[in-house]
Amino acid sequence: MIPDAPADPAVLMDLFPQEQRSTVAQYFYRAARHGTQTPDAIYYEVLGQIWQRRSTALRDAEHPATWQPERARFEAATLGVLYAQIAAHPAEGKAFAAYVLWREALPPEARSREKSLRYVTARNAARESEPPTAKQVAYLRALGYTAEVETKAAASSLIDRLVRRRRE
Repeated sequence: MIPDAPADPAVLMDLFPQEQRSTVAQYFYRAARHGTQTPDAIYYEVLGQIWQRRSTALRDAEHPATWQPERARFEAATLGVLYAQIAAHPAEGKAFAAYVLWREALPPEARSREKSLRYVTARNAARESEPPTAKQVAYLRALGYTAEVETKAAASSLIDRLVRRRRE
């Protein structure tokens, strides 16, 4: 039997913009895959790796032979923000590290199921906040529904219900 996940990974990830979340996660997964075995050790390994990469980027930005000093400065600044955010939230970082260790210990098929479940959950949450598509609205009109619909999820639910009624 597979134990429940130790923490919600979104707690740490919610501290970062969407475009930085995979970068942050990869630091944690890389530490776990290279043999770091405790949440505390992973947390500090991640901080060390980010600090080291930031230092390298700063050095590259100041080196006269650097081809892209602006890019190196941007990378150093981005890594500095990541470092500061993770360092300011050790409990969340260690909880995410515990989640990573748990997930890496899963058999491949269980890991795949867990990933699919996370995807479905995230997709459904997004559908609850996004407006309906033009196709959904057009289909609802074709089914005779004329009231306003607020979200993709609501439109989908209405379409299912109206189609079921027509079949009955």
